[in-house]
Parts: sequence; C-alpha cells; structure tokens
Amino acid sequence: MDGTQQELTEAITQAIHGEELASTTACDICAQPLDINTPVQYDVMRFSSEAKRRLPFSSHSWIADAARCDDCTIQALGPTTQWLDEALIKVNVTESGGIPLIDCTDIRIIDVSPSNDGYGPPMVDLGMVYRRSDFGLFRWMRVREALRRNPPSSFEWCVLRECVNQSDDVPPSVSRLIS
Repeated sequence: MDGTQQELTEAITQAIHGEELASTTACDICAQPLDINTPVQYDVMRFSSEAKRRLPFSSHSWIADAARCDDCTIQALGPTTQWLDEALIKVNVTESGGIPLIDCTDIRIIDVSPSNDGYGPPMVDLGMVYRRSDFGLFRWMRVREALRRNPPSSFEWCVLRECVNQSDDVPPSVSRLIS
C-alpha cells in the first residue's frame, strides 16, 4: 500500500470506525436486510474545500453514506460527483450492547474518486436532504439509485427529477431515467 493509500485508509478509519449503523441494518439501496456476519460494502464520502465554502452544513470528515447488501454491491464508483471525495470500501460490522457498529480493523478500499473527478454536483433540494438527513443526495450515484428505486408517480421521484432538470452537468445514466 503506498503512502497516499495508507493516508486515505487512516482518514476513513478515523472518521467512521465505531459509527452506529441504522437499527434496522438494512441495505441503503434496496432496503433488504444486511448480512452483518460477513464484510459489508459501504460508499463513503467527504466534502471538498469547494463544497465546504458553498454548503455551510457540509461535513469536514468522511461520512459512511450507504451500506450495500450482497445483491447491491458494485465493483466501481460511478457516476461520480465533483466537490466530493468518494470511496467504495468493505468493512466488518460488530455489535456492542446489541448496537451494530462499523469496524474498520480490516478495512479494504475497493475504489476511490477524488473531488475533481466526475460530473458537476446535482442541484439538490435542501429540504429533502434535511428531511431525510441524507447528505448522500449530493452524489450522482445516490440520485440515480433513488430515481431507479422510486416510481415516477412518487413525490420523491418528482422532486429528484426537478433537481436533475435544474442541474448543469447531468450524467447520461441519470438523464435517461427522467426522459
């Protein structure tokens, strides 16, 4: 592991090791139960300096954004979003007092996207971010997955469609979902 990879591993570990999972321990993509007896794939993210200047509520460290069940695992990030450092990792989940926690003892980094890579950020409905407490909606991958998951007649799908329509730099895999 080179110095940069080691620094990234340490930064992610310091930020998310011991973080609680949702009490349901469900996949954030399809809502199926996670098998916490095996390593779990996670999307993690960190806002860049540019995002921090424009978004006063953005986090300054890595955030565990989305847990993925075995059916929703991916091999690479995409589409990625500028202003966000994104990483795809695999970690163990342990329990303490019945509470599932992220265990980065044996963290494995699968893919990384720096904040200067990808498409310009989506024009996100801040009310939806606050209501859902979901900073992942600033990522094109999560917008695409939410559009796929929700029926076009749903309120969330309609709000996301408007966000996509107001965005300047839309990934083709997202624009196809709303055409």
